[in-house]
Amino acid sequence: LYVRGDGNVGIGTSDPSNRMLKILQSSGDGSAEISTNDTSNAFLKFGTDSDGTERGGFVGIDYSDQVLRLNYGSGFDGTNNGLAIGASSATFAGSLTSNGNILSQGASAPSISVLDTTNNASIQMRALDSEVRFGTTSNHPVKIGTNDSYDVLVLGTDKSATFGGDITANERLIFGGTNDSIVASAITPHSNGF
Repeated sequence: LYVRGDGNVGIGTSDPSNRMLKILQSSGDGSAEISTNDTSNAFLKFGTDSDGTERGGFVGIDYSDQVLRLNYGSGFDGTNNGLAIGASSATFAGSLTSNGNILSQGASAPSISVLDTTNNASIQMRALDSEVRFGTTSNHPVKIGTNDSYDVLVLGTDKSATFGGDITANERLIFGGTNDSIVASAITPHSNGF
């Protein structure tokens, strides 16, 4: 342990440089541990401008929620202001922005789900061994659109499909079911059919 005159501390080194604390392992893995024998949290706090308008964050283990938590702001225990990583899931608070691709990968039906907890409206994309599924997992319609208008295609909870515009087919349209029917406001004839 080396304490320099300016207060900087070196562990395993006599040259902490401009670091307040520098830990150097001469060979093998370098590690540090923060732990408690109590059923409490263990975390590190980072902060700037502590005597003014502080900006801070935490990283550590939230004991009661059983997650590794990475938080921005002043709270840690039971507060998710960033990322919470559990044994089999990761939960983001707020928006997730990626400058690249987002990949959900696994050998057992990997999926991406979005849930609005107000009315439990949920949509899911899932890849199975022999098919791909896209739709709601709750009793809500699916609305697909363009230009911020979501009425191009509406998939109802009764398995109906409503189109908000023209249907164009280069070959043919096939409708199947026990009660086949087509409801249209207009059917326009073309040279190769209707």
